[in-house]
Amino acid sequence: MRCKFAFRMKLMSILLTIFHGIWAMQPEAVKAYQPLIDALIANPSYDITHMMPKAKVFDINAIVGSPAPLASPNSWNGGLANAPKGSVAILPMSGVVMKKDNCGAPGTQTVGSWLSQVDANPHIIGAVFVADTPGGSVDGTPILADQIKGMQKPIVGLVDGMCCSAGEWMISATDYIYASHPLNQVGSIGIMSSFMDTTKQDKKAGVKRVQVYATNSTDKNKDFADALAGDTTAIVARLDAMNAMFAASIKKNRWNKGLSKEVFTGKTYLAQDAIGLGLIDAIGTMPAAINKVLQLSKS
Repeated sequence: MRCKFAFRMKLMSILLTIFHGIWAMQPEAVKAYQPLIDALIANPSYDITHMMPKAKVFDINAIVGSPAPLASPNSWNGGLANAPKGSVAILPMSGVVMKKDNCGAPGTQTVGSWLSQVDANPHIIGAVFVADTPGGSVDGTPILADQIKGMQKPIVGLVDGMCCSAGEWMISATDYIYASHPLNQVGSIGIMSSFMDTTKQDKKAGVKRVQVYATNSTDKNKDFADALAGDTTAIVARLDAMNAMFAASIKKNRWNKGLSKEVFTGKTYLAQDAIGLGLIDAIGTMPAAINKVLQLSKS
């Protein structure tokens, strides 16, 4: 009974984040995740935690001639705590970014815990942060980006499909960024919020909403009410403040990479174009990323 209650509370957390959060996320990804959202709503016992990728380590000593250019990584040695001496940690961020472990992806809190373990483990020389995400919730994203930036050991970013919005915010804080293929997608630096106006449907269904506020709560929910009436000024101002923080973080993290001003309009770029714009550094797969960690750990 206790486990069932805990899962229901976790499900409620997922749905509240989905419906009420501020997002840095590709809109087409929202549509792609609609079946998962529907499944969560329809079946409270639908468990998605098994879908989450786990942190693991690559033992560089398993490659003859290391640290010569590595062959395709094929030696994984369990979790971070069991890392052999001289290991590189592989930290995945796959799917929608949220603060908690939700929607089949490790949350920013979990990835932050991995980063702390990497810095504390003397057997691990650095990490590869592997991102395949359309973005996600703003909540937790800047904290994780700051933690990545503050790593004592080298951390290399590897885009493996898509790294947009919140994903771009985080991966920009790594020491060097590869994209696994020229057609990978990166960027989408911007903030959005959305909600549904069900006033007409409620009226048609005979539902009358009554909201009562305390005498001094004159601004309580005012921005939301104004938006329903067609005035989104207050909400846009809040989104602008968040977007300014997002842009400032990207500029700080990539200031010496030839970052172009044009990347701050929310546009998404193919990796082959993103190099010239300063969003990533090179095209390369996992062996290149691991070799980069080895190189940076020595310098």
